[in-house]
Amino acid sequence: MVWHIYKIRVMGEPVPWTVYTRRGKPPAAFERMQAWQEAIRGAIIGEYGRPMLDCAVSVDVVFARLLPGEAPKTKAAYLRRAQAAIKRKPDVGNYLKAAEDALQDVLLCNDSQIVETHGRKIIVPFEEQVRGPWSVLTVKVLE
Repeated sequence: MVWHIYKIRVMGEPVPWTVYTRRGKPPAAFERMQAWQEAIRGAIIGEYGRPMLDCAVSVDVVFARLLPGEAPKTKAAYLRRAQAAIKRKPDVGNYLKAAEDALQDVLLCNDSQIVETHGRKIIVPFEEQVRGPWSVLTVKVLE
C-alpha cells in the first residue's frame, strides 16, 4: 500500500554512477556525478525539506538525455537518431545507482530502504529540446 508520494524534478543532464578509487584527484566524471546528486538533494530539500524516511520505498525514475551531437532539423530525422542513441551507454542501472545514492541522508536514512526500482532513459522529445535534459524521481512510501 502506498502512503505518500514524493516527486522530484531535476533539470540538467543525468549522470551515471562513477567509481572513484581515491588515488589522486577525482576523475571529472565522478565530480559531474556528485554535482548531479547535489542537484537532486537540493531539489528534495527545496520541495520537501529533509523528511528522512525510515521505511520501505519504491523508486521510479525517468532520465531524459539530450541527443548526442547536433540535433537534426526535422522531427523524423530526430526520431531516427534518438532510436539509435537510446541504446548506447550509459546503461539505466548506473543512472539508477547514482540517483538512489543521492536520496540517502536527505529523503532516506539509507538507500537499502529501496525495495523496488524502475528506471527509464529517454532522449528529450523533439518539441522539448530547448528546455534541455531532465530527470523525474518518484519515491513512493510503501509502509
